[in-house]
Amino acid sequence: MWNNLKNKDCIPTIYLPNTRESEQTKRKSIEALEDCIAYVTPKYFYALYEDFNSTDESNKYYFEVFDYDGNPVKCLCQHLTEERDREYENQYQHNISKKLEHLKLHSLLGEKYKNVNWNTTKTGINDSFDTAYNRCYKYSQNPEAIRKDGFGIYLWGDKGVGKTHLAAAITNSLLAKGIPVLFTNLFKISKSIKATYQRGATKTELDLINEFSNMSFLIFDDLGSEVFAKNQDDNWIQGILYDLINERYNSGKPTIFTSNYDLNELVSQRKIMNKTVDRIQEMTKGAVIKIKGQSLRKSTYGDKTPF
Repeated sequence: MWNNLKNKDCIPTIYLPNTRESEQTKRKSIEALEDCIAYVTPKYFYALYEDFNSTDESNKYYFEVFDYDGNPVKCLCQHLTEERDREYENQYQHNISKKLEHLKLHSLLGEKYKNVNWNTTKTGINDSFDTAYNRCYKYSQNPEAIRKDGFGIYLWGDKGVGKTHLAAAITNSLLAKGIPVLFTNLFKISKSIKATYQRGATKTELDLINEFSNMSFLIFDDLGSEVFAKNQDDNWIQGILYDLINERYNSGKPTIFTSNYDLNELVSQRKIMNKTVDRIQEMTKGAVIKIKGQSLRKSTYGDKTPF
């Protein structure tokens, strides 16, 4: 027990046997200790020890150590309890960190957006961005109510106005709360599903559809980036897109979309099936948010280019 104790600032110098216990006694005086050891140094002069196991609360015995000023001193069992509590807290925080890293790894959020958060997001750019920011922030702060009602968001506007940035901020905010989020797009989904057709694949197409469909939150980035044609391959991916969105619609799962196009343009210009867009419209009713303004994207290096 002494060897396992991390804090050895004091030396246990006093052993107080309990005369009311014999070798046959099965119950020990202090359950946490094999023997009763007062955790003191010679400056502490007084220790009172009696049975901790009294079942009569009115006659509850105790063990305390006092210094010369009459102040109680923590006994060894208290130190052990505090160390145990600290170890539990450290382990809890470690488990939380591991869970967060696991969720981030499986969220498919790219390196560029993995550290995006509300505090580092610049506002005051224009009124429409600030409005979108405020609504997205409120959305991320009340996940239980959002999940209960299945509310979604449709963020749209020209390239570079901050749609994906806000979606990433929502993603990281939810991940920080321990909520599973998948940040993806149609290209990644189709690529993952096609991989299930390869020999040796461990998952089927249905497995992936179920994973995407059952994810607590799904961020569907850059919807409409591809124009669908009437060919076999595009018909297949149109079917996958509808099945995924329809499953989430039917199960009331929150889904966030970003796009360069409004809902009507998804049909007229990008050739997404009407029934798919109808589902999206229902899922994001009351939260179709347009962000206006010029592109906010700047050179990654700017004046810091080293050549």
